Amino acid sequence: AEPGGSPEPGPELPDTVDGLIHFANLHYELAQQALRDGDLATYGEEIELVGAALEELDRLGASPAP
Repeated sequence: AEPGGSPEPGPELPDTVDGLIHFANLHYELAQQALRDGDLATYGEEIELVGAALEELDRLGASPAP
């Protein structure tokens, strides 16, 4: 991590729509697996990554339909 960067550690968000969709899907699946395992800490972290990816998609104007 670079000094003065984001206070939240974690993977860098992709900068393409396809990359963000893949990122969100991957971390959603990881969150669901953590939930099945009863690992709520990991679930929360993964869901935050999904949310960040969806926010970035929205910012790019490519929000998927509900």
